[in-house]
Amino acid sequence: MKDSTLFQWVKTLTELPGPTNYEEPVQEALEGLWRPHVQSLRRDALGNLVAHWGGQGPRLLIGAHADEICLLVKSIRPDGFIWPTRGTGGGELKAPDFTFVGQPVTLVGDRGPVPGLVTTVTGHIQTVAQREKSRLDWKDIFIDIGALDREEVLEQGIRPGTPVVFDVPTRQLGHHMVGKAMDDRAALAVMTALLTEIPVGELAYDVTLVSTVQEEVGLVGAITAATGDYDRGLALDVGLAGDIPLVGDEQFPGRLGGGPLLGYKDVGVHYDKRILAEFREVAKATDIPVQPVVFLEYASDGVAWIQHGLPTALLAFPTRYTHSPFEMIHEGDLHQLKTLIGAWLRRPAPKGI
Repeated sequence: MKDSTLFQWVKTLTELPGPTNYEEPVQEALEGLWRPHVQSLRRDALGNLVAHWGGQGPRLLIGAHADEICLLVKSIRPDGFIWPTRGTGGGELKAPDFTFVGQPVTLVGDRGPVPGLVTTVTGHIQTVAQREKSRLDWKDIFIDIGALDREEVLEQGIRPGTPVVFDVPTRQLGHHMVGKAMDDRAALAVMTALLTEIPVGELAYDVTLVSTVQEEVGLVGAITAATGDYDRGLALDVGLAGDIPLVGDEQFPGRLGGGPLLGYKDVGVHYDKRILAEFREVAKATDIPVQPVVFLEYASDGVAWIQHGLPTALLAFPTRYTHSPFEMIHEGDLHQLKTLIGAWLRRPAPKGI
């Protein structure tokens, strides 16, 4: 595969609006990409996209999530400004991230997308109390869509509960790719590459792929996906990176360009040590660098799968500036992740699974 192909899949998938509970554009795009290569394709009652790839051996579930970080409309002022709230877990117990402010956004309205801007009071007209605040809270940010009043907002199909996503292009920046929704659309691009490159007859597993929904509010789609009859799982997700100022190796040793991350633990579970050992062996045999890590303030769909009793490994790609509109990854890490998983899928599965 040429580098431009994987980049184009990442760009296509990340630029789609797919907030939690509104993942349909992403699932529809994946249906078109996956259908020519799988034996069956369906969506379950929650909206997970489930594709039976095929192969011979133990039953393996490989998954990544389709939804992206979002805001929700909380209320609409009489003058047409919109009060947002958090669209992910934690609600307003967590302060809004500073990266929201100044960002162009798309409101996924009932009558179609509406452009807007997340903003706040600028320094020239702040009160003394506003100037002295050390951090933003939810009363400090609002969305401006250029409307004159509440009625004009409502007429555009915007209401409390309307999701709001960042509206930024995915682009190459030096050696890296940057954009929104790398979490977790870049992993879905890797799954698409595996599906199109590996002949089904070379698989040492009977593989099912799943693009899950509602991961960002508590792994909701993953819980449903795990109810299938599988022997092993691979959860693919965005990773973390400590290779920036103010962090460092002692906090998190992962770095961009250092190869795939093998996750041993997150805030929810310890991941399957046997599967991870197999990936270390494959990495050594194929000369692919890997980075073993323990994740902080982080969980993946694999938590739900392990809690359901499915032995699961977590594989990820290092990412800077997670949960922002400028998530940054290294394309080489994606290619190495794809190559590593491909080699593992072709390796004879251990007996007794």
